[in-house]
Parts: sequence; C-alpha cells; structure tokens
Amino acid sequence: MNDVTVEQLASQLQDGWTGWLYASSPFCGTCQLAEQMLQIVEQLEDIEAISKLNIQLAPQFAQSNQIESVPAMIYYKDGRLQNRTYRFDSVVDLQRLLKEGTRDVNGL
Repeated sequence: MNDVTVEQLASQLQDGWTGWLYASSPFCGTCQLAEQMLQIVEQLEDIEAISKLNIQLAPQFAQSNQIESVPAMIYYKDGRLQNRTYRFDSVVDLQRLLKEGTRDVNGL
C-alpha cells in the first residue's frame, strides 16, 4: 500500500490514473482492521499497489468525492470514480471486490 497526499492523488487523477484508493483515518479502529485485510489481499493477489489516503488531511477531497465514511475503497479508471464500497467483511470479500470492481465500470 502506497501512502499518497491529496495533492499527489489529485495530480494522478488529472493524469488519468487507474487504480484503487483506500481512504481511512488513523483514529479509526475499523480502518486499522481493514488495512490488515488489504495487506493480506495484496500479498495473495497479483494486483497493483493500492494507494492509501488519510482522509483527515483531505476534507475537501472527501466532500467532492462524496466519501460518506471510512474505511472506503474507491476504484478510479482513467481518473474517474467508477466503484466505491464501505464494506470490509473478510479477506475473501475484498479479493472478490478488487477483481470484480475493476471490471464493473458502472459500479455506482
């Protein structure tokens, strides 16, 4: 998982970035558990690194992208939001999400 600042993320999105963003807060216990599950998924699957954003440092980004709560997984394709979820039930569910979410361009 790669930590990104809101400025770095904005630049990537402007350049047409495709990938997963994990939005979390360092004060959120559920976020810490979700991050552990994501690290397991990254080790099991051959996926590109997930970008991680501290939402506490990006309130305007959260508002403009309608991030309702954390933890959140957001898939961007060509710089456009395609899929978003707030469910982190299990490692298996996250594996499925990362595989299927990249195929579902109308996930919202």
